[in-house]
Amino acid sequence: MVAHHRARDSVFTQMGYKTRRGRHTAGMALRFAVQADTEAECAEGLRQLVALGLVPAMLPKQLTDDRWMARAVPGKTKAPTNGRGPESSG
Repeated sequence: MVAHHRARDSVFTQMGYKTRRGRHTAGMALRFAVQADTEAECAEGLRQLVALGLVPAMLPKQLTDDRWMARAVPGKTKAPTNGRGPESSG
């Protein structure tokens, strides 16, 4: 099963998709999910999210109840500070 996921991940990599792996996004609670009956439907939903400017965070995976799910997050990793907080220069 792990080899199957690696093979699918490499297919998405060849298609130009990059995921944020090995890093938690604790500061970013906003995520968008695709839930579908088939892997193809799930991949198409993820492609649509990417077309909107989101970045894949979880490639299509089969869940225990035979559904498929993928997730995407906004492209920016930090929320704008509007001149306030530790990121501001003033």
